[in-house]
Amino acid sequence: MPVTCGGLLVWPGDVVVADETGVVILPVATLEEVVAKARARQEREAKLMEGLRGGKTTLELLALTPLLDDLPEKEHAEGDDGHAHL
Repeated sequence: MPVTCGGLLVWPGDVVVADETGVVILPVATLEEVVAKARARQEREAKLMEGLRGGKTTLELLALTPLLDDLPEKEHAEGDDGHAHL
């Protein structure tokens, strides 16, 4: 038998996660998929942070530098620090 929490149905086996910013209810049927996606995101973010610590820019790490080639030169001129400034 489900209960209502914040206007949402919570079924037996559902996972309820709460902190000072809010509450998330994960239906048990989607739990494996949600955990897999969360772990994959965590790994991507860890690699991104490693690249940033290694001196790469977010434009490089996200493969966005080719987009700068499509902008007029004045919109992405390099500053004194060698980075593109939009």
